[in-house]
Amino acid sequence: MNIKTAKNIRIIDFLNTLGYQPRKIVRHSHFYLSPLRAEKTASMKVDNKLNLWYDHGSAQGGTIIDLILAMQKAGTVSDALSFLKDLNLKTDFVFNDKSKELENRMTKNESNIKIEKIQSLLDSKLLNYLQERKINIDTAKIYLQECHYSVEHRKYIALSWLNNSGGCHLRSEFFKGCTSQDISIIKNNNPNQKNKICLVYEGMFDFLSHLTLKNENQFKVDCIILNSLSNLNKAVEWIKEKQLIPSLLLDNDKPGQEGTSKLLEIFPEAVDFSVIYSNHKDLNNYLKSKSILKNNLTNDIEEGIKSEQSNSYKQKR
Repeated sequence: MNIKTAKNIRIIDFLNTLGYQPRKIVRHSHFYLSPLRAEKTASMKVDNKLNLWYDHGSAQGGTIIDLILAMQKAGTVSDALSFLKDLNLKTDFVFNDKSKELENRMTKNESNIKIEKIQSLLDSKLLNYLQERKINIDTAKIYLQECHYSVEHRKYIALSWLNNSGGCHLRSEFFKGCTSQDISIIKNNNPNQKNKICLVYEGMFDFLSHLTLKNENQFKVDCIILNSLSNLNKAVEWIKEKQLIPSLLLDNDKPGQEGTSKLLEIFPEAVDFSVIYSNHKDLNNYLKSKSILKNNLTNDIEEGIKSEQSNSYKQKR
């Protein structure tokens, strides 16, 4: 199978084979719960006329090949073609000629999220959402803002924070999205203190969970929030540029551990702290399982930093 043949496979047939059913159909648009992450509101649209997809939550989109790669069903285009071939789906559909133009737009991560207003965090529903996640509210207000935004003229509200390229990441109980993808860097609170360590998190809530677990508002080291595992290479570039040693606090699901393995391969001195919360999907689930703030994670990470500073850093995994 080649790329041209693969693009003649309907995305909706591909998703159906994997067990994904549309939550809503409006003419040619099929709306799905995103296969790229957990969510409660269907935010991925498949245009069955153009045979293209766009995930509003991650600002990703494109062809069926792009979807397979984003779902991590394959590591390369060749692997994706082999994966499709094994599914034995029909390849005789012909789609609208405008699909190439829209494909170029969609794969450039163009977002139709329009930011209306950003202000201090006040909304009671957003505050309740943070409390449900067991995040310290005072800490959250340091790093999060309240964003009023619209998608296709419908108005919404969400927690928000910026990434390194000025894009806005949005999160609420029912939505996870962004205007553009990039990592977020949170600098340490003492510019005169030169640390060789940086902490790497998969998401903002992991970072806030760690602060809540430590009962602190700031860290003494730089922190990297990937915002998406698709930004892993950007984080690698930043870490190398700053000549830092990463302490890893990624998720314990398969994609998160694959990201951890990649970073450990690139940075042999790195330490994987996800082993401490290995019985939980991520740091936030770990936080929610705790009834007290003082715990092994706090002590182990602090000991790891001190150990590295005395040149005796040991890899845990």
